[in-house]
Amino acid sequence: MIRLENVSKYYRSLSSVGVGIRRVTLELSQGEFIVVTGPSGSGKSTLLNVISGLDTYEEGEILINGEETSHFTVDDWESYRASQIGFVFQDYNVIDALSVLENVLVALELKGYDKTTAKEKARLLIDKVGLTNRLHHRAGKLSGGEKQRTVIARALAKDSPVIVCDEPTGNLDSASGKDIMALLGEVSKDRLVVVVTHSEEDVMPYATRKIRMRDGQVIEDIVMKDVRKEHDRESFIVPTMTFGTLFRQSVRHLFRTPKKLFFMVSLQVFAVALLVFVYAFLMASSDTLIGENAAQSDSSHQMRIVRKDMEEVDASYFETLGPVQDIGLYPTAYEAFVAFSLPGERDPLSNFPLGEIRMENAAVLDDQDLVTGDLPALGQVVLSDVMLELYGLSVEDEILLFDRYMRFDNSVGMRFEIAGTTIRGTKETVYFNPGIFSDQAIALKGLIQVYGKVPYHYTMEDGALVANTFGAGQIVFSDQLPSGTVEVPVHLLPDPMETPVYAFDFVFGPYYGQSHLFHVEADDVNQSAAMHSNIIMSRSFEDDLIDVFLGEQYQTNDIIVNVRDLTDGRLLSGMLDHQIYRVFYDVNAASTSARVMSDREFRTLSYAVVLGLGLAVFAVLGGVMKSVNVDRRKDFSVMRAIGAHRQDLAASVMIETIVTSVIAYGLTLVIAFLAIAFSYEVRLAMRHVDITSYGWLFVIVMMLSVWIAARQNRKFFGYSVITALNQNGDDAL
Repeated sequence: MIRLENVSKYYRSLSSVGVGIRRVTLELSQGEFIVVTGPSGSGKSTLLNVISGLDTYEEGEILINGEETSHFTVDDWESYRASQIGFVFQDYNVIDALSVLENVLVALELKGYDKTTAKEKARLLIDKVGLTNRLHHRAGKLSGGEKQRTVIARALAKDSPVIVCDEPTGNLDSASGKDIMALLGEVSKDRLVVVVTHSEEDVMPYATRKIRMRDGQVIEDIVMKDVRKEHDRESFIVPTMTFGTLFRQSVRHLFRTPKKLFFMVSLQVFAVALLVFVYAFLMASSDTLIGENAAQSDSSHQMRIVRKDMEEVDASYFETLGPVQDIGLYPTAYEAFVAFSLPGERDPLSNFPLGEIRMENAAVLDDQDLVTGDLPALGQVVLSDVMLELYGLSVEDEILLFDRYMRFDNSVGMRFEIAGTTIRGTKETVYFNPGIFSDQAIALKGLIQVYGKVPYHYTMEDGALVANTFGAGQIVFSDQLPSGTVEVPVHLLPDPMETPVYAFDFVFGPYYGQSHLFHVEADDVNQSAAMHSNIIMSRSFEDDLIDVFLGEQYQTNDIIVNVRDLTDGRLLSGMLDHQIYRVFYDVNAASTSARVMSDREFRTLSYAVVLGLGLAVFAVLGGVMKSVNVDRRKDFSVMRAIGAHRQDLAASVMIETIVTSVIAYGLTLVIAFLAIAFSYEVRLAMRHVDITSYGWLFVIVMMLSVWIAARQNRKFFGYSVITALNQNGDDAL
């Protein structure tokens, strides 16, 4: 089976060259029980390592089944060990974390047995070596004799034609040693068994041949029984383990070491949580960088929806969509108030506004958004804490809110009580009870716009028709004027001596959608001596506006859909069919100069920051994992010795690392969702992490896991099998 022709093995150090074996020529055949003896340092263990392919040789040739091996690669030797060699080690080399059954299963899985067959055969072999009562005991807890029996069962499980034993009884009592030798003698009937030993008396009853060595050379080769048998030549090709087998082995090992698994997962939970929360808080800051502050007067809460065919919008459809907090059927109600002031003892008509406001629906808030006070009832508002501090206001104070007008003069305003404050919004944000946006009177206030200019028409001397405009203030409807008439301060009108006006146009309507024009003849426009800039119109105009925009025939051709923030706005927009709906969401339309960067650019930057941070964190994590996994170096060395391929073991490291990362990622999300219930800041941040973001973060975590697994593999498999077996874990790593 195996022939050595003038084979030599040398060991080199910085200062010297040692001889392992020198010009050894031997022929080893099936059916032989060969005993190799000699003093320490004589080369007998080196001979065993070279025969089994654990170590290389420098001179001569080894032929296995007639095939030369001097050209063998690492993979070739692994295939050879997998198909031809069974090992019984002096130091047992069981995989401590696994049970007796699982230690034997490892060898059978390397041979490609299916799960059911492997278990059946493993049980038979364990029964054969007398360990049935220890079937599910952890190998690390066994006695020395039981460990050695486990190793023999594992060697037999491979059904390999060669069994090599290095001092198999060196650590056993005499009774256990005799039992082990008797078992090896029995299996040698149809195999080649090579035993290296110092104690000849236990092994000689079974030996068919004795080889004695000294100084790396064979000095005696005695045939005691002629039992050589013919051996059919076999290929060394061994089927690679399937992914299912690799996965099963990896997961099995993980859960056989629960303390280490808990520690490893805890480390990764910390690392993953850091990445997830950093990304979440980065995305939460995006509302400031590219959200409503960048878009200035626009709102991240309000999305205006119209159908492209201008048909009625079915508001009930939007009620079913998750991001929608409330629906405003009267979009103009959101434009009813544009400024505020404080009520005082002065004449109400002297209340000049302190600043502009933006109307928002309080449905986008909840109790956790409040700093002080409560959510608003009708007649109440909630202000941003920035606005409260800026103007020196307090909860329970009253403020006056003003309609749309140009010069902010001579307006009484409407009183509202401050119910609470919120950290949401800007210095112009005022949150109203949702009911106000269903009020037709409020909606009418938002409808009354003249865009700051009133067109008028006159005729030139040459008969040409000309249109021009004059500035205007607030529109006021009065019961004192005859139907269809308008009163305009004379100082707003053009000089009648220079420009004979024959008609005026008054335009009303929301910012989006239809508008309505009243064409009023000059005879119906009265001039007043008032010093304000307001235009007073008869009540008939208001009735007409209500009939056109809010009357019985009113249809919801456009609606305001309220969402919590920019993140929900994007989510809702993604849910809509843009072939049907036109979405006006001006918060995304900030000018180039106002935007720090685009949403896509910011997300890309955030992922880059997370990846960079992840590289640093996982580099440290990899160092800790390397130290924790020292025992795995020994396990992998044992598995390589019994025939496992490096590629398969490297894949196993990958699987273990990825599995722990997946567990850690899942636990991190659980922890994050629990934190959301107790931390307002976390809840605000995590809202900005959508399903796609979770997916990309998962990809980043998996990439980092593969990276640190690859670094570990370079440490695990950067040494020869014999070096890894002989060195302790710290030296090997």
